Parts: sequence; structure tokens; C-alpha cells
Amino acid sequence: MTLTVGRGGAETRLALPRPGRLAYRILDEQGRPMPGKISIVGAPLVEDPAVSSPYERNLPGLVAVHHALHGDSDAGGRWDQPLVLPPGDYRVVVSRGPEWTRHEERISLQAGGEVRVVARLAHAVPTPGYVACDFHQHTVRSPDSAVLVEDRVVTYLAEGVDFVSTSDHDVIIDLEPAIAALGASAQLDSVPGVEMTPFGYGHFISFPLPFDPLSPTGGAFDWGGGEEPNIAPAGIFAGVRALGARVIQINHPRTPAPSTLDF
Repeated sequence: MTLTVGRGGAETRLALPRPGRLAYRILDEQGRPMPGKISIVGAPLVEDPAVSSPYERNLPGLVAVHHALHGDSDAGGRWDQPLVLPPGDYRVVVSRGPEWTRHEERISLQAGGEVRVVARLAHAVPTPGYVACDFHQHTVRSPDSAVLVEDRVVTYLAEGVDFVSTSDHDVIIDLEPAIAALGASAQLDSVPGVEMTPFGYGHFISFPLPFDPLSPTGGAFDWGGGEEPNIAPAGIFAGVRALGARVIQINHPRTPAPSTLDF
């Protein structure tokens, strides 16, 4: 539509098409609903550097990613309602991490209509003796993340992760209450941890750590002080080990110093 506005102004009415609904079922080999990730890809996006990040431009056509908790949009619940999308042609990809097969199909969604996708995934890569882990991720408790704690748990279930240590910036959280509330204690385990982000030396993850619900930081180690803007790494490591940390991880050690970063 082309609209020309004269000196006296103009008025127009825009009619948006009714959205369509994508219902789904994600089933294992026995036909039981299971968690999974639904990636919806549409027509290639128009690249505009002014409004899209480099990450988004590397995913042409990606419309939405949905993490399903129960894998059945008929089951109800916060994460398992049918997906509402503009009418159009899409490619739907359903997966659950690297151990499971992938389902892919093309759909045509009409205005006001509904399409049902049934994805049957098989556990194709047995991993006895191995545990799928993630030791570096963030939730809304970190200043650089907007992911709710419950949503973070659901993403792990949908991706087939078995174990996670929390690593929010300078705050310790405990995922176990959220895992238990979702009825997923048999599928996902976790321990509290932290990513310490001092000013002078980089970022350090440590776990397991005790969680203090009465502390604003969950009981995170205070790395401030010392002769520098913060305690030196040896002192930080000794401090978290005194709290019970068994693992200390140095994050992105090859990142250039802030003065050399290209902003």
C-alpha cells in the first residue's frame, strides 16, 4: 500500500489479518509427550542493520523459537499453549538437543486457521556414563539477561540437559525449587554457583556454593577491596573455596582488554 499525505493530512485504516494457530505434539518412541524445542522459520527477513543485531542477521528467516515443557499443546499450561502466528508459509523444526532425532515439515497457516504438527523423536545417540551439562548461563537475576528462572529451566528440559550449575553475575540462585515445581526433578539436577565479575581480572565461575535466601546476593563472595579495584584472583579463589567451591572456571580468557575492544 502506498499512502501520500498532503498538507491537509490523511486518514487511513489498516486491516490486519487474523492470526493462525500452530498446535503440536512432541512424542518419544513410546508415543509419550516429551519436552522439546520448536523452531519456526519463514520467508527470509529483510536485513536492516539499523534494527537487527549481527546475531539476528545470522539467522535469516527465523520467526520464533518455543521451548515446550510437556510437548503437547492440548495439555494446557504456561508453555504448552498453541502458538499464535501471522498467516503464511513456514518451516517447522522440532528437536531436543544432540541426542535425539529431528522432525521437520513445511506448513501453510491460514488466517484464523489451525495447523497441527505431530513430531515423533527417537533417542538416537545413547550416552551411558555421560551427563549433558551447562556451567555458564544466566537468568533475569543477571543484568545481561531477561530470561525468567522458570523459563531457563524449561529451556534445559527442552534441550535435553541433565545437569546445570547456576552462574548469574555476582548472585547465587537455586534452581531446585523451580525444577521441583515443574515436576522435573527426575530429568534435571542442579547446584548453586556464581559467575564473579571483578573489574580488573575477568570473569570466574565457581560451584557448588551454599545458597543464602536471606542475602541480597544469595551469599555470593564479595570480591571488592584489596590494593586493586578488586581482590586479586588468588584471594578470590581462596574465598570461594572456603565457601565450599570444588570447581573454579576461568571464562573467555582470550577476550581482549577493554581498551582494545572495538565498540
